[in-house]
Amino acid sequence: MLIKDDFMKVVIMGKWPDEIYGGVAVHTVNLIENLSKLDGIDLYFISFVNESKTFKMNNARIIFIKSRRIYYFLPVLSLLKLRAEIIKIKPDILQVQGTYIITYLVYALFSFNGVKKIINIYGLMFMESKFIKEDLLNEFHKYILIYFEKYALSRFSNIIVESKYIKKIIQKMTNSNVYIVPDGIDIEKVQVNRSNEKKSDIFLISRLVELKGIDLLIEAVFIVKNKYPKIKVFIAGNGVSINQLKKLTINLKLESNISFLGVISDEEKYQYYKSSKIVVVPSRWDCSPISIFEGLGVGKPVIASSNTNSEILEDGVNGYIFESDNVQDLACKIEILLDNKKLRKEMEVSALKKAVQYSWENIAMKYYDVYREIIMN
Repeated sequence: MLIKDDFMKVVIMGKWPDEIYGGVAVHTVNLIENLSKLDGIDLYFISFVNESKTFKMNNARIIFIKSRRIYYFLPVLSLLKLRAEIIKIKPDILQVQGTYIITYLVYALFSFNGVKKIINIYGLMFMESKFIKEDLLNEFHKYILIYFEKYALSRFSNIIVESKYIKKIIQKMTNSNVYIVPDGIDIEKVQVNRSNEKKSDIFLISRLVELKGIDLLIEAVFIVKNKYPKIKVFIAGNGVSINQLKKLTINLKLESNISFLGVISDEEKYQYYKSSKIVVVPSRWDCSPISIFEGLGVGKPVIASSNTNSEILEDGVNGYIFESDNVQDLACKIEILLDNKKLRKEMEVSALKKAVQYSWENIAMKYYDVYREIIMN
């Protein structure tokens, strides 16, 4: 229990997800839910959505501001609306969820009210941009995001990242305080859901975009099929690369081996995890994919690329790390695990032991400790 002087007001600004799908959405909801259970924090979450609304999640107050069309033409009005809400709260800490939503970022950057400011880093646009191929308008938007991202990293005095690797990258760009707080696992939800009857050798859930490297997995399956002709792979998710990936599957004659599930529910996701032998995360670049945490959380060995940068995955202990973009290496790691049931079982035990350390209750306490340190400094 905290003494009265330790009580603090924290405002977190970010996108409240329409559905709990994808790493940032899952992280946001779990973070708010678990922080709001802690004594000593008066927690608020502010987001622009389709309609104005205020409600409570445990002890947190969720404030929805209606996103009006005029804000797109006169964005200063949205900043003024945001300012009015925050002035009423008078927070000790103002936290921005990611660098990709300009309104919250600009407000935090240019508000000089003595509040301690933090930014959470979930991705680095200047690293990911080379994998994003879009039209001219979106290209322009991409470079605006990169500019604000680099500016924010140089100006925010407190930055939270999810791994040592990302911390090293950011420290080259700023003299700010950089704290490491990893992603979390909803252990209770993992334990409740049971496996389903649709067994697979490999399960993957992701946005289907070039960045996530799903094509690398498909090409690796083509190699592994020579040894395991009945290999079964389930791929969940949607994205701009879906048609391209389905075409690649057909061209490699893998239609009987690879199934695209589309968008699945949270409950279904864990059922598919538990019904698989291996979880694969083949991203070409990813700060700290939540699928690694979820895979280990259900007790499955995970194979992830060297560019996923997650310290929860221990090579040879609870899974394998393959060289990013190296299809042969990925295929080799898959075959090692499919060949050896005893090794998979040993890794499953290690995965569960590791995952418990990353329960959302523990991660929320790490955030709390960061908040206290920032306020005291």
